[in-house]
Amino acid sequence: MEGKDAEAIKSLALHLRELGDLINREHLDSFTTEFQKLAAQQATDQVCMLFSNTVDQICQERFNGLAVEQNLLKVTASLGKQIVAEKPDLFEMIKASMQSFMTTRLGSWVAARKGWKNVNIE
Repeated sequence: MEGKDAEAIKSLALHLRELGDLINREHLDSFTTEFQKLAAQQATDQVCMLFSNTVDQICQERFNGLAVEQNLLKVTASLGKQIVAEKPDLFEMIKASMQSFMTTRLGSWVAARKGWKNVNIE
């Protein structure tokens, strides 16, 4: 791995660690329970909607309603990482939900920056 890529990954990891406090236990438990129910029903659209609504709710509470794309990205990454760490069996469904969210909510923002390599979450 190139030095610049390794540095970017390390920086992202440090930021994700800091973001862990963004998502309180109540949000995480509520989301996990509901997500598991919907995943068991193979309700993909509802799972993606739940993920999106949860990210929006956390941003609303933590960032005074400012849904700035960087905040959305931070919460998306943090929520996905925390759920997968606790429930690895949900990895594929979480991954699909994150991809859907990032495509629909962050796709044009990333494109305007000429791709993910130019996205800075600091």
